[in-house]
Amino acid sequence: MKSFHVNGKNENGLLTIQQFHVLMFIKATGLNTISELCKWLHLSKSSMSIMISNLEKMEYLYKQQADDTDDGRKVYLYLTDIGKQALAKAEETVLENIAGCFTSFSDEAQTKICTNLKELNTMLKAGGFVE
Repeated sequence: MKSFHVNGKNENGLLTIQQFHVLMFIKATGLNTISELCKWLHLSKSSMSIMISNLEKMEYLYKQQADDTDDGRKVYLYLTDIGKQALAKAEETVLENIAGCFTSFSDEAQTKICTNLKELNTMLKAGGFVE
């Protein structure tokens, strides 16, 4: 079963991997301008703008003009309810696929993987360093 659409056409309601990353990043971090997303996801502004336009056409995102206190060109991006539902469906599919792979390991291997993932999570939370 496919989790993502690989050709960028968003057929059958599947997100592309990059679209999934953008929606996840907005949800998880609260960063919601094209410039912020480009910086953190290492994409060009033109690529990001096209992707945002497509997500907006699919009604997964909406744009809101910044207040007068900000630069008048700045636009904020927010997930719509449809976008939240699409993202939740994609997350569920990814987790099901990961769980399917995980359960194929022996109990001992599963324990080792969990231990290593916990250590990695601790390192990432500490900025890459563990004392």
